[in-house]
Amino acid sequence: MTLFRIDDEAALRAAFRPRDLRAWAPPARVAWPLLVRDCVSWADPVGDHVCVVFQDPVSRQPLGISFQRESAAGATGSRLCDWCHAFGSVREIGLLMCERTSRRRIGVWLCRDLACADRAEEVAFRAGRNGKKARAVVVERMWHFAQHGLGIQQVP
Repeated sequence: MTLFRIDDEAALRAAFRPRDLRAWAPPARVAWPLLVRDCVSWADPVGDHVCVVFQDPVSRQPLGISFQRESAAGATGSRLCDWCHAFGSVREIGLLMCERTSRRRIGVWLCRDLACADRAEEVAFRAGRNGKKARAVVVERMWHFAQHGLGIQQVP
């Protein structure tokens, strides 16, 4: 488990890539400084974007990723989250898109609220396993996506 601090909205904004800030909205009703256990996520209250912030394991700086939720209108069936391996309906798990470059978007099947770390921890506790390890695995998968999906090697 890692605990890190984000002092203010400017520091939170600095955790995101410039291309993610075009549709970025800060979380509602946050008391600064924000103490984060492993990761924090929030949904844009008026749009279709959802954000997650976690700590870069190399530089130990906050790293934010902004996703656009694709519409699930007319879709049926079930999905599996790539980060926490939760199983759910298309209303719970959906295709979240993120810009890698101005001409390339990356999609990944994730929990639509990005509460993957909390969900993995809860499932581990119910099964009698270590919840901290489950959270760490989810954050490791987030970092893997940032590195290999988005090409982020290290937060400066």
